[in-house]
Amino acid sequence: VDGVFDPGDGEVDRIWWLGSRRLLIAGLGEFGYQYFVADLDGSKPRAVSTLEYVWPGYITTLPHDTEHVVAIKYLRGPYVTRVDVRADRGRQLDGSAYDPRAVVISAEGEIRAKAYQYDDQWHVFWRSSATSSWHVLEGHGAEPTFWPLAVARNDHDLIVITHDQGNTSALMTLDPDTGRRTLFAQRPDRDVFQLVRQEPGHFPVGASFF
Repeated sequence: VDGVFDPGDGEVDRIWWLGSRRLLIAGLGEFGYQYFVADLDGSKPRAVSTLEYVWPGYITTLPHDTEHVVAIKYLRGPYVTRVDVRADRGRQLDGSAYDPRAVVISAEGEIRAKAYQYDDQWHVFWRSSATSSWHVLEGHGAEPTFWPLAVARNDHDLIVITHDQGNTSALMTLDPDTGRRTLFAQRPDRDVFQLVRQEPGHFPVGASFF
């Protein structure tokens, strides 16, 4: 075992594997998150300034790409960017992320869904691929009919949390082409809390309930 990173005055908060020979490291410093990429060949970790202050939960690794991650950043509002961790530069993918908690990114880095709510009006956008047109659902009320959470393992369907299936929320799959929803998981006395995910790619593998 060999140490690959010394966080200095901060703390290592999280580590991602980028392939079998590269790490992305989130260090929690005095003013927020700082990121470093380290190749496991003995080279010194290099700072990735493009990712500074990004919350680790807003970073998606790509299972077939060891040089890039997708991140949700802020500049007068949230936007989605693809970051080259070796060259330390980003390329914007979507300038309007709205609510970053509702941005769904596929394992290959495509933005498949997004949503936002303002007062009692909500908007949900989804599509089957990065080259497809957006489907839009709008409405009024305390919460939307469904809220996007993730892309399913088949890399086509979306997993959404719904609020119109009885007294408790439910997980459903959504066919992005037809709009058809299919019940995935629900408990009669518990609301869905969150998905349990597996890296890389944020694959959903389970769900927890209140």
